Amino acid sequence: MVVYFCFSSLMTTQNNNILFMKNLLFIFSLSFLILFSCSTNSENEDDSSTNDIFLIKQIVNTNGPEIVDFSYDGGKLLSITDEKGDKYVFSYTNNLINKIEYFPASNNYPTSRDELFYTSNKLTLLKSYSSNELQEITNYEYNSDGSILLTFNDYNNGNTIVASSKLKVILDSSGNPIKTIGLEDDIETSNTTASYDTKKTPFNNIIGFDALLLTGIFGEWKTGNNLIEITTISEASQIVTTFKASYQYNSEGYPISGTLTYASGLIDENLYLYE
Repeated sequence: MVVYFCFSSLMTTQNNNILFMKNLLFIFSLSFLILFSCSTNSENEDDSSTNDIFLIKQIVNTNGPEIVDFSYDGGKLLSITDEKGDKYVFSYTNNLINKIEYFPASNNYPTSRDELFYTSNKLTLLKSYSSNELQEITNYEYNSDGSILLTFNDYNNGNTIVASSKLKVILDSSGNPIKTIGLEDDIETSNTTASYDTKKTPFNNIIGFDALLLTGIFGEWKTGNNLIEITTISEASQIVTTFKASYQYNSEGYPISGTLTYASGLIDENLYLYE
């Protein structure tokens, strides 16, 4: 149930997750990209000058309008809910997120979930379920050069591996994924790079949210810095820019608005509200 929020399709499914993770995990595909912004109203700007602990309260896409709401217990994330009532509910062990359940608006029970496992506070295993059936297991290997190797195993009927693949993720000194390399039988099959600003994202103060960077869960909503460009290497070995973004920031270095331009020509204007 690794899932991705986007304003064209806020609550996506397991099938979308698998496709997304295996092609452009962390460095985000066009159809699933949201960048970071916040409300430009004067009340929030005044608050930002006196309070350094920002927790994202609401995301608004002004093209919709479409809205996502966040609720907390202190700095721990309780839930994320869209305007239709679809909801993700979060559970913690100490300060680590260990489970995320998806509740469609039409159900009072979860239809999918992710379970996260850690070793020495590092994410090492992710299990994804749909309708209580195991769909995928992802293993994380932390290399001495600072890169991370992800191995994906897809399951059929919850017990038989039907497909496997690998992805090497290279991070910068701030923990941003700047390159992903897809591997099949140790042969490079994809290559995507990204660049970032030096400012804070609206998600930096959510307890445990940094671990989700390594899962692709809410992949476009990340801690670290804000994405400003994505490039890919085409089959013809040409470098293609597939995404660009520009931001305005408050006095504390958090985005207060974002203009996002996609290769298709689509332009999004996003706003964030903080607690």
